[in-house]
Amino acid sequence: MVMAVDKRPETGAEIRRERGTTIVEVIVATMLLAVGVLAVLSSMGTASKASAVADHRSTAVRVATTEIETMRSWPYDGVGIRPTSRGFTSRFESRPTVSGNSMRAKATGSIDVGGVTYDIVRHVTWSPISVKGSTISDGYKLITVIVAWGDTAGRHEMRQDTGLYRPVTNG
Repeated sequence: MVMAVDKRPETGAEIRRERGTTIVEVIVATMLLAVGVLAVLSSMGTASKASAVADHRSTAVRVATTEIETMRSWPYDGVGIRPTSRGFTSRFESRPTVSGNSMRAKATGSIDVGGVTYDIVRHVTWSPISVKGSTISDGYKLITVIVAWGDTAGRHEMRQDTGLYRPVTNG
């Protein structure tokens, strides 16, 4: 014979405990959930901002690399800064600027990529070299490109340098 077991509570206090969650418990749980959701949303905004800054930096590197490679592709005697160009300086970091009216590069420029303006500053300076105890003041050309831009994280700047030696001639 199978007997039925009555699982209902016997007292009124036990009945009140089994009715469900109280309004206070619901409010506390909702507040905890809200704090968690806000933390996730905040981290997503920070990650998005960091990603945009990294994308802009990558673009600036590409801009600087293109500038340098363009100047490296010119004939050696044409690599320098036009003295009549806006932003021209006769010296940069204590080295004299390679300049002349036949030089092909402007001192400054800008380019807009994806709604961000990248300001470009170009320097071509003479760098000395020492050969067998004597110094040659115009040993090679040092090309420097500085790219600056602004975004939601502030103002940024990056720099690339490369050396350009005279072509070797037979004779």
